[in-house]
Amino acid sequence: MTVDGLRLECTAKGEKIDRRRHRLKEDVKAVTYHMLEFNTREGYAKFIIDV
Repeated sequence: MTVDGLRLECTAKGEKIDRRRHRLKEDVKAVTYHMLEFNTREGYAKFIIDV
Protein backbone atom coordinates (compact mmCIF):
# COMPACT_ATOMS: atom_id res chain seq x y z
CA MET A 1 0.00 0.00 0.00
CA THR A 2 1.29 3.46 -0.87
CA VAL A 3 -0.17 6.78 0.22
CA ASP A 4 0.62 10.10 -1.46
CA GLY A 5 -1.43 12.96 -0.08
CA LEU A 6 -5.06 12.08 -0.84
CA ARG A 7 -4.09 9.22 -3.19
CA LEU A 8 -4.11 5.59 -2.02
CA GLU A 9 -2.79 2.77 -4.18
CA CYS A 10 -3.25 -0.79 -2.96
CA THR A 11 -4.25 -4.34 -3.86
CA ALA A 12 -7.74 -5.58 -3.03
CA LYS A 13 -8.24 -9.14 -1.82
CA GLY A 14 -11.29 -11.35 -1.74
CA GLU A 15 -12.56 -14.70 -2.85
CA LYS A 16 -13.62 -15.83 -6.30
CA ILE A 17 -17.34 -15.82 -7.05
CA ASP A 18 -18.92 -19.22 -6.52
CA ARG A 19 -22.37 -18.98 -8.07
CA ARG A 20 -23.55 -21.90 -5.91
CA ARG A 21 -22.85 -19.83 -2.75
CA HIS A 22 -22.95 -16.21 -3.97
CA ARG A 23 -26.18 -14.74 -5.27
CA LEU A 24 -25.39 -11.70 -7.42
CA LYS A 25 -28.25 -9.20 -7.41
CA GLU A 26 -26.78 -5.69 -7.55
CA ASP A 27 -23.77 -3.78 -8.81
CA VAL A 28 -21.55 -1.74 -6.52
CA LYS A 29 -23.08 1.74 -6.20
CA ALA A 30 -20.35 3.46 -4.19
CA VAL A 31 -17.55 3.10 -1.69
CA THR A 32 -18.45 5.04 1.45
CA TYR A 33 -16.53 6.59 4.33
CA HIS A 34 -18.80 4.78 6.82
CA MET A 35 -16.59 2.77 9.24
CA LEU A 36 -13.46 3.64 7.20
CA GLU A 37 -10.31 2.27 8.80
CA PHE A 38 -6.99 3.40 7.39
CA ASN A 39 -3.74 2.08 8.90
CA THR A 40 -0.51 3.01 7.10
CA ARG A 41 1.65 1.50 9.84
CA GLU A 42 0.25 -2.01 9.28
CA GLY A 43 -0.51 -1.39 5.60
CA TYR A 44 -4.26 -1.78 5.27
CA ALA A 45 -7.50 0.11 4.68
CA LYS A 46 -11.03 -1.20 5.35
CA PHE A 47 -14.20 0.31 3.92
CA ILE A 48 -17.85 -0.39 3.23
CA ILE A 49 -19.23 -0.91 -0.29
CA ASP A 50 -22.75 0.45 -0.95
CA VAL A 51 -24.97 -1.66 -3.21
